Amino acid sequence: MEKVIDDDRIVIAPIIKLELLAGTRTRKEFSRLKSRLDALPEVAFTEELWDAAQELAFRLRRKGLAIPLIDVLIIAGARSADAVLVHQDRHFDLAAKYVAFRAERLSVELC
Repeated sequence: MEKVIDDDRIVIAPIIKLELLAGTRTRKEFSRLKSRLDALPEVAFTEELWDAAQELAFRLRRKGLAIPLIDVLIIAGARSADAVLVHQDRHFDLAAKYVAFRAERLSVELC
């Protein structure tokens, strides 16, 4: 991961920053993580991205999948940025069966 970050090959969605920061336990941890996340380029959450997320949520529900809406928004952001979504979340694996996006499951050893 450090190599990817050092090579400026990473982007982050604002909603992911929110999720990560919500998991911090202390003010110091929050501040340290926030400063690091703020240094990363962000996927722009434009009106077009919200429209794409709405369409995506509709399509996935029609397939019988109840993917959390935050995850749908993350998928739409990855698609918008033409980025590989690196994850460790089964919802992304499920969605990938019905929606085209580039995803890579993070191995347990790296977590």
